Amino acid sequence: MIKSATGIEVKQGELPSKYGIMNFNVSTIVGLYKAIRYNMPVIKRNITINGDGVKYPHNFRVIVGSSIKELLEKCGGYADQDQDKVFIMGGPMMGASLPSDDCIITKTVTSVIVLNHKDYKEEPCVRCGSCVLSCPTHLEPVLIMNAVKTLDKDRIKTLSPLKCIECGLCTYVCPSKIKVTDYIRKAKIFAKL
Repeated sequence: MIKSATGIEVKQGELPSKYGIMNFNVSTIVGLYKAIRYNMPVIKRNITINGDGVKYPHNFRVIVGSSIKELLEKCGGYADQDQDKVFIMGGPMMGASLPSDDCIITKTVTSVIVLNHKDYKEEPCVRCGSCVLSCPTHLEPVLIMNAVKTLDKDRIKTLSPLKCIECGLCTYVCPSKIKVTDYIRKAKIFAKL
């Protein structure tokens, strides 16, 4: 996004501020305005509760510290009470998995996604290249995954897994249902050694 807007490419591991660039989302700008203009901290947040695990997805303006469990009740509860759920705090690309709905909204939360848990049988890689084509940072996830499987630490480092933003697209597009992002997370650990 920075390169598209400014023509400047921020190198891996560097901050945009090194190049005199600051980028913020709209909520941060509004919070900054209120802090400067009215001396008011961020106390409310607009969030979305959605996903196939929610009966009635909804947008809310909530106080920071609100219970996710209570917000889910306001959405009519779960679509299927008997099925296990997966909770993601944040967006589908960069969100973090939650252990349960027993958490609170912080000032950085934009959404909570509730999905019905589905077990998929992982199949062998068919070398289709979908993970490579979908990677926004132009990595080769399949090669990183193979290097992790063989514990080839030198190869892992040359494939630059630290560039990965963990958006999860490689896992999402994989027809073999391989959790490619998990392999890349492991590769990042090896690359730091």
